[in-house]
Amino acid sequence: YAGVLGAYFLGDIAEVKVWQRALDATEIAPMAGTLAGRWTTDMHGFDDSGYARHTTTTGTPSYVVGQVSEAVHLSGSSQALDTAGPPVRSDQPLTVSAWVRLAASGPTRVAVSQAGTTQSAYRLLYDGGTNKWAFSVPSADGGWPTWQNQYSTATAATNTWVHLAGVYDRPAGKVRLYVNGVEQG
Repeated sequence: YAGVLGAYFLGDIAEVKVWQRALDATEIAPMAGTLAGRWTTDMHGFDDSGYARHTTTTGTPSYVVGQVSEAVHLSGSSQALDTAGPPVRSDQPLTVSAWVRLAASGPTRVAVSQAGTTQSAYRLLYDGGTNKWAFSVPSADGGWPTWQNQYSTATAATNTWVHLAGVYDRPAGKVRLYVNGVEQG
């Protein structure tokens, strides 16, 4: 991030959710919890959680049939959905989830992130170096932080809908990634 959007996602994203707490394994599959934000990406950009953190678009994305409802299709270049402010506090436990469909492997592509002051507060992404899904959280928002990463055990398939959930349990110092409800690593 470093104050500039980058690593634009190439593919489709639907049903993005964030919670202001770390969900446990029994909650990931049914996706229960206290929502801090919910965006169905069905062309209106409204936050359906009740907190009114609606999205605006960067570039001109298109919309396609999604896994849950409609999905936003991003070209991998200069297209994104942005909220006016952070949906969760990154200095507390959090959970973020999204349905994603990667159009092509290649360079690293960030599906969901939250801006910090100088770094992303978290990133749910496709890692081009490993060809795997990942959830990453920095040790600090400034300088040269180390990143806590959790990677999927299998390589990321293209043109297939996948449910990703990243959990940051700050008190325990743990980062977890779930792919289709199954904890990775």
